[in-house]
Amino acid sequence: MQQRSHTARNLIIALIAIGLVLFAGYAYIKRDRIPDTGLLTSSASGQEQAVEGDLLSALFELKRLKLDDSLFRDPIWSSLTDFSKTLAPETPGRPNPFAPFAGSTTTSSAF
Repeated sequence: MQQRSHTARNLIIALIAIGLVLFAGYAYIKRDRIPDTGLLTSSASGQEQAVEGDLLSALFELKRLKLDDSLFRDPIWSSLTDFSKTLAPETPGRPNPFAPFAGSTTTSSAF
């Protein structure tokens, strides 16, 4: 009797798993797909036009912005010292860093 209950339980689990796989496949195939004509059309939705308008207004605000450049004429700015160090050029590594080293033996494993 217990063997029968295990078989029934395994059958139910298998049917549920198959049902989930079928549902996932159906949902994947029937999902709403965006057409690939996005580069061919130039019409913009209301939200896109609003974003473009916001971007343009922000750019115009930046264009109207005037910065005070008297800082760069200040003697304190001119007296600043540059402490940066120049980097010595380094020799590049191997052309293919993933290639095995010469003379090394490797075994390939199948996935």
